[in-house]
Amino acid sequence: MNNHYRLSIPSKLCVCLGVIVFLTSAARAETPPLGAAQVVDKNVVARGGATAWGAIRSISFVGKIDAGRTHPTPPGTVDSYSTGPSNLRPGQRRMMIAETPVKPEEVIALPFRLELKRPRKSRLELDFAGDTAIQVYDGSAGWKVRPFMGRTTVESFTPAEIKIAASQQELDGLLINAAAKGSQIRMEGMDSVNGVRAYKLRVALRDGDVRRVWVDAATFLDVKVDGIRDVGGRSRAMTTLLSDYRRIDGVMIPFKMETHGVGLKDAERIVVEKVVINADLPDTRFAKP
Repeated sequence: MNNHYRLSIPSKLCVCLGVIVFLTSAARAETPPLGAAQVVDKNVVARGGATAWGAIRSISFVGKIDAGRTHPTPPGTVDSYSTGPSNLRPGQRRMMIAETPVKPEEVIALPFRLELKRPRKSRLELDFAGDTAIQVYDGSAGWKVRPFMGRTTVESFTPAEIKIAASQQELDGLLINAAAKGSQIRMEGMDSVNGVRAYKLRVALRDGDVRRVWVDAATFLDVKVDGIRDVGGRSRAMTTLLSDYRRIDGVMIPFKMETHGVGLKDAERIVVEKVVINADLPDTRFAKP
């Protein structure tokens, strides 16, 4: 055998490992090591700049939000025929059941309107079956109307709901003007978010809460953020994936958000259809009736 082809199995393994190490090193080289401050600066620029965001006093969103899934029982099941004709032979009944198409479960997407105004004012309206649920926070107190639960009168936020609402980020997010908000940011390394390499930042808020933001290493846009939400009367940790960024009046806005977390059987998806920057939102929109 020609010496050119005399390569033992261990030697081949060493060559393969060498190639893997080289490729891995090359992949790492594509993502330069940056400090937290550098990533934040690049993120602010990618999102439109601190000046542009500072000029925004309010944002209005219109779109659809997932509210669960339907699980229809198709006509033609055994239960459906239990009160049907009793003169059918067993074979006939099985044939009728088999010929009935089974409908797949469907996602219920509800229209919503979300209005945000500085400082930390929010109003969420959700339409379903001819009724509208409303949840409002005016920066210090909140109120809600929940017709879906048979409650059509105005109710005040619980102490737990006020705490969660007060901890929500400003309309420009966690990273813009973080120092002025009293936040401290540090780098926690690299992570993968849906196959995208991202810088993982730890954000310690003024009130002591800790959040994390994942910033795409290529675009420097936020691709994932964690937070706290009220689910079933309990505070639960959630993570939200951000995508489909579009430039609106000079700033980048995500038009798709997908939330995962404890207490959610399925991912909750929000699809934004329209965004209005500096919409006319008087303070009366957030006042308790």
